[in-house]
Amino acid sequence: PMSFMARPIHRIIVHHSAVSDAIGPAQIAAAHHERGFDDIGYHYLIQPDGLIVMGRPEAIMGAHAFGANDDSIGICLLGDFSSAHPTVQQSRSLSVLLDRCKRRHEIPNEQIYGHCEVPQRDGAARTTGCPG
Repeated sequence: PMSFMARPIHRIIVHHSAVSDAIGPAQIAAAHHERGFDDIGYHYLIQPDGLIVMGRPEAIMGAHAFGANDDSIGICLLGDFSSAHPTVQQSRSLSVLLDRCKRRHEIPNEQIYGHCEVPQRDGAARTTGCPG
């Protein structure tokens, strides 16, 4: 049987899917597979109705923030928030999920980032506006 060693998790990175919220977890997983990912890149996705959907297991490194995946959990809110806001239900679910992840991994508030706030490995700023 395959086993996974626990990996250190020190931060949480929040994303938006940057597409219509009608594009759900299955379509995002398919797009990530097409890009060559082993699985969906995020650990959690939050639908507009607030439902939290599991992505890849936390024990497995994500594929959501190049250069910052090894010690982080990736959470994606479905929708494009470059010109709109998450739903009230998404915001509530995000708050609950952040609290759970923070407690489980002893992550301080200072280690929760929007994708655009995480410096690239070379220290350069990201060019994304994610999470909107």
